[in-house]
Amino acid sequence: MPDDRVTIDPEFSSSSSAAGVYGERSYRWIGFAALVVVAAALSWLLRSPESGAPVAVGDAPASPPSPEPASVIPAPQRHRVGGMPLTDVVPGFADTLTTLTWRNDGVDVLRWRASQPVPETMLSLDHEGGWNRDVDESGRWWVEIRRDEALTVHAVGDGTAWAASPLQLDAMRGAWSAAWHDTRPGRLAWLACPGRAAGSFSTLYSIDVISETAELRALPLVDFTCQDRTVSLARWGDWGALLHTTDESGSGQALLDPGGTHVAMRRIGPEGEWFVGVGPDGATVWTEGLGRSQSSSFLLPADGAERRPVPGLADRDRLESAQASPDGSKLALVPDLVANFGSEVRIVDADSGVTLAQIAEPESWVARIVWSTDSRFLIYERWPDVKLNWAGVPRDVELVFFDTEAESAVAVSLPGYAPILRSAG
Repeated sequence: MPDDRVTIDPEFSSSSSAAGVYGERSYRWIGFAALVVVAAALSWLLRSPESGAPVAVGDAPASPPSPEPASVIPAPQRHRVGGMPLTDVVPGFADTLTTLTWRNDGVDVLRWRASQPVPETMLSLDHEGGWNRDVDESGRWWVEIRRDEALTVHAVGDGTAWAASPLQLDAMRGAWSAAWHDTRPGRLAWLACPGRAAGSFSTLYSIDVISETAELRALPLVDFTCQDRTVSLARWGDWGALLHTTDESGSGQALLDPGGTHVAMRRIGPEGEWFVGVGPDGATVWTEGLGRSQSSSFLLPADGAERRPVPGLADRDRLESAQASPDGSKLALVPDLVANFGSEVRIVDADSGVTLAQIAEPESWVARIVWSTDSRFLIYERWPDVKLNWAGVPRDVELVFFDTEAESAVAVSLPGYAPILRSAG
């Protein structure tokens, strides 16, 4: 981190002989000015209380000064792994990363253990035959929806199929959208229709594929009929579910609480709002006025009752993404600087909003962020060549590991860009 403290060179001399060394008038004036500053500082530090004034002992300290903003950390340079395990390149990192990386002719599921120098390809698929492909939080389970609307689940690596019961299999037919729980491994939710009858509702199903005794849960979504199929499941977690919606008036987003109750409906566009991430205590983070110069971001509590400011965010700032750490103590913010083809990553204290770290990425676009399970490392994906690949698949994608304890960052190459990035213990 840059050090803002002023250090006085011990070889600096304030005597008249020092002026003779430098010789020129300008240096004499500099030496004299420095002498005055140092003398004044020492006088202030060493002065005694006024005569007769009592010396305070054990009194309550004065109010602490306002915290200074964190120094800006320059964009980290790429590190050549060179056969070293990831944990040697990123000391203290112990998680396993799982990514779904995009190729021109397909997708790969990569698993990168901290003990490995490079990621291992666990699964390769072409672009034909399926969609809604996703890996769970642990990186051990895979889901996709085939073109016949059959939802399939199997383990990553060995291809073991999920042993679904007849009841579950029936609910999986006609599925068109699915999402893994964003913090709980093995929890899966999907949208399907229990019947084709006119007026039937879309249903949000959820199940724990790891537990053999888990029950299938069904939540009818009475605002969305099966005939229209104007809704898809975007994200799902303890905070609730986020749905993408489409109708004759345009696109929008609907926020449901964990019980399936409709909390808020947002319209996407210049007059609407856009979900950007999950905050602490079940709150969600939104940006309003997408695409307008006078836009801003806000926190929406779990009950959707009222908006609150985002900790560490100035008025009229808007966010591209946000994510609370697993322990809820920190919040990672990526301000929306895409219009300038640059990014900034800001880590703030979730309670006070004090900026803990700020990383400048003027030549890159930060695409995805995820925390390590111990809340120590923030991992983010950056696209250094965003100007050349704005409308296509980016090249030279890198993962940056920022250590919040050591306040240092390391960047490593990633083969292909990762629409999905997971970090699990």
